[in-house]
Amino acid sequence: MKIVIIQEAGRHESNREFREALNLNRSLNKIDGVESKVWGLNYETFSTPFSEIEKWADVLFIIENYTSEWLPAADINASKKLKMFWSIDSHCVLLQHQNMCRMLGIDVLLNSTEDYLPMFDGLVSKRYWFPNAYPSDLIHFIPDTQKEYNIGFCGNFLNRGEWVEHLRKFNIKNDIFVIGNDMVKAINSYKIHFNRNIANDINYRTFETTGCRTLLMTNYTPYLERLFDIGNEIIVYTDKNDLDDKVNFYLNNESERIKIETAGWERAKKDHTFDNRAQKLIEIINNNL
Repeated sequence: MKIVIIQEAGRHESNREFREALNLNRSLNKIDGVESKVWGLNYETFSTPFSEIEKWADVLFIIENYTSEWLPAADINASKKLKMFWSIDSHCVLLQHQNMCRMLGIDVLLNSTEDYLPMFDGLVSKRYWFPNAYPSDLIHFIPDTQKEYNIGFCGNFLNRGEWVEHLRKFNIKNDIFVIGNDMVKAINSYKIHFNRNIANDINYRTFETTGCRTLLMTNYTPYLERLFDIGNEIIVYTDKNDLDDKVNFYLNNESERIKIETAGWERAKKDHTFDNRAQKLIEIINNNL
């Protein structure tokens, strides 16, 4: 089976290798009988005409992009190969992704947020929940890193600013727009990693944190319990008072914190790597070819 993954290259040098297309490509190429290539704006392969790429492939797998102007939309739409689209941020750009499916003539939709699958009714008949993941070859537990910060936040403020400010009483370490290998080191240095999803999404931070064997403390998001055992592998808070109580508890009960962070790490390694998602992708492809 030959798969072309279509996505623009990452725009930041420090985390370019963390791009979804490259993560998935590395994982797919580990599977016997599967050959995968990445093609898109700012990759060397983009110099190869799409007509040649399309002729080589059995599957065109498009992952959401920064922009779509560079995509050969008419040629993709006209292709008779199986066309798949992975929508990761429907909670932010739903209309754009609906238009993408229409413009490209997508056969199979994957969505990181299950609640958004019905929003593609009439556009794509075959739809699957395909949660985010983490690249275990790039993001991992670093045993010799001291957990020197009680609680940290690595990411962008967005809807989280007032929550991060609220956690200042715990001397929260703010690593705003720290990415790539520096992100991995930062998360490894926290005892607790604070998270708050934007809407009903289960974001990458969920998997990156557990992949680093750091305790994840996040708000509840639908279907989170299908990915992790809440209370035993990750911790969920309901409001600011509950957040304070749980931060205090796990900072003062180190053995409980270590037990949960370790269980979350084991679950992440077992079920939520890009290797796992690559295997699932092949199952979906085989059911639709």
